[in-house]
Amino acid sequence: MRKWLVGCLVVGLVLAGGLIALLRPQHCPVGRAAAGRIEEGMTRAEVHAVLGGPPGDYRTRPHPIRYCPFVDGLAVGTMPFVERWGGDEGTVSVHYFDQTPGHERAMPATFEEAMPYDPGALELARWRLGKLREAWLP
Repeated sequence: MRKWLVGCLVVGLVLAGGLIALLRPQHCPVGRAAAGRIEEGMTRAEVHAVLGGPPGDYRTRPHPIRYCPFVDGLAVGTMPFVERWGGDEGTVSVHYFDQTPGHERAMPATFEEAMPYDPGALELARWRLGKLREAWLP
């Protein structure tokens, strides 16, 4: 009986720890402040360093709209060359005026604010588990 009680306690503590890890606040590198640090003439590598990596979806929580305007981070069907990053605060778009491969130069970034949204704990946990599953399973 005592071993069963200790086993249940251990399982409960492990589950509680996992839930805390799923629900804790996470930092999103993509936002208005990061967009403001993008200066005209920056290289793609410099832009990627400011925004935390290559273009893509960097959200740490779900949004009310299930649409994500990214195809490998590139804006679809636009000229000149554009890259986009999605974050919790909104979307950062960077246009490049010199499109010579390896020599692209950025124009100042634009920022489009996301709709305010505060997901519940269950929705946040489900969304983050889904993101983990996407990252681990091909």
